[in-house]
Amino acid sequence: MAGSDRSAPGIPEASWGTMVVVPAGDLSAVEDVIKSDPDIAAIILEPTGAHFGQLPLDVPSYLKGLRELTAQSGVILIFDEVVTGFRASPGGAQVRYDVRPDLTTMAKIVAGGLPGGAVGGKAEIIDMIAHRNDPDWDNNHRVYHPGTFNGNPLSAAAGATALEMIASQPINQQADAMADRLKSGLNEILGRLEIPGHVHGIASMLHVVLADCDCDRNICTMSHSKISETIASPAVTAMKRGLQNRGVDIMGRETFLVSGTHTDAEIDFTLGAFQDAMSAVRADGLI
Repeated sequence: MAGSDRSAPGIPEASWGTMVVVPAGDLSAVEDVIKSDPDIAAIILEPTGAHFGQLPLDVPSYLKGLRELTAQSGVILIFDEVVTGFRASPGGAQVRYDVRPDLTTMAKIVAGGLPGGAVGGKAEIIDMIAHRNDPDWDNNHRVYHPGTFNGNPLSAAAGATALEMIASQPINQQADAMADRLKSGLNEILGRLEIPGHVHGIASMLHVVLADCDCDRNICTMSHSKISETIASPAVTAMKRGLQNRGVDIMGRETFLVSGTHTDAEIDFTLGAFQDAMSAVRADGLI
């Protein structure tokens, strides 16, 4: 569901044969595939859009449409909440938008930053990997679920502690408030420097797009192909390097992830670095 073409070299043709890639955000295309292929077992996507909202979806309407469509057709709906889980809200994007998938994949925060991940979902699905103290079930029918870090006590302890902190402390509120201030400041700088572009994003996940768009700065309405073009531009590369040279390292090429430990001081520092970096990008004639 990340896009409309194959963007992962190295995947064997036999594996591609088990998948159908559907244009992101196109509910009618999903419906056509389900109707034309009775073997479709599941749909998996990042609920805020590919790369945790870098290529955003029209939420929540698209997610609600997917949930209704999959429920009617008996297709399992899977949310990849590896990044959005516990960040889009304490309960992830599914709680933020009130859309419950059948399965959810999680990592990163769920393991307290240590190696590990988790899969959550409906009991009738998760029970397929459970031991039942029944030799016939356990040996002949149970779905095998191996993993190098399964039950790792250090990762489990770190994850449990992280989730307790999220549940009991205003971590998301702090991160979201700092992200809102950062987004507002970044957009103000782009406008003041008369640089075509904007910063969009939800919660504490922000993305820079160096191209004009009249979106609400939450969900960018540009086409995904246009956003991808801007991300690959020399100006974005120069922006990232300019930020690094000024003590700010961002995620990937154009993403800011704000945490609950960031304060006004870090936001001010970042905004100062961004202004200097973008002034240099413009002075070099890259935009």
